[in-house]
Amino acid sequence: MCFKDDLVFQLIALGIIGYIYTVVEFIIIIPWFGSDTLMGRFHLLLLNSLAVALLYSYFAASFTDPGRPPAHYNPMEGMGEEEMKRNKLKHYCKKCDAYKPPRTHHCSMCNRCVLKMDHHCPWVNNCVGHNNHKNFMLFLFYVVVAIAYAFAMTCWRLTAFFPLESADEYLSPGAAVIVAVALFLMVLVELGVGFLFAFQLNLATKNMTTIESWEFEDAARRARRRGKKVRHTYDLGLAANLRFFFGSRMALWLCPCGAETDGLSYRTYDGEAQGFAAVADWSARARGTDRV
Repeated sequence: MCFKDDLVFQLIALGIIGYIYTVVEFIIIIPWFGSDTLMGRFHLLLLNSLAVALLYSYFAASFTDPGRPPAHYNPMEGMGEEEMKRNKLKHYCKKCDAYKPPRTHHCSMCNRCVLKMDHHCPWVNNCVGHNNHKNFMLFLFYVVVAIAYAFAMTCWRLTAFFPLESADEYLSPGAAVIVAVALFLMVLVELGVGFLFAFQLNLATKNMTTIESWEFEDAARRARRRGKKVRHTYDLGLAANLRFFFGSRMALWLCPCGAETDGLSYRTYDGEAQGFAAVADWSARARGTDRV
């Protein structure tokens, strides 16, 4: 994996999660419902289930190797001389001194090539790539759901304090400050992570990575100048894209688990089983054809 020694962002992320969890459980839910009532048990079960799913997805994204090209990977065997020259220029990593499969990029932070690299995320202290992209997406999803639930429960409880003279019976000045800080963090996290989740989910519906979205935008812009239209090479349609990203079994879509493919070749929208020789050339196709 691309795990680095700098744990600052990880500690901040886990600290915020732990702070919000503690406030909601021990200042909101338990004093409100109690831990031995039906409603209390229900909300504690729901809160802790979300926390477990969130943390499991987080550590799965953090500690799962995103994927790297196999040792001695050489897809050039069997190619003609001209084809070898054309593909070697595009798909040979000089820093790693090795060939790289389609959709693979070199991460300067990890100093290695990563299969289907999306980006390097300091919050999980790892690259997001072929093997852990789904785990990262589920982490974002569970954060959005858990924070929305925590925010709703906190606000619901605070409505009981109007008129305000009833608040002193429940919240001390110190506890009120703690809850206010938690609410601020909830809003901050929900907005930031919610935007990132929406962005990532939108890319998943197109079978596109963050890096590919940048390349696609550049190619599409140049194609428009020439009156051309482009289509992302790996866009298989909404249903197939989601099955590729989340897995063929819908029952496991919300379960953090590994990728079903090896990350060395990918289907394209025209049905090709795309390996090394058929990788999209963004700039060339922006100049002429309709596939990017």
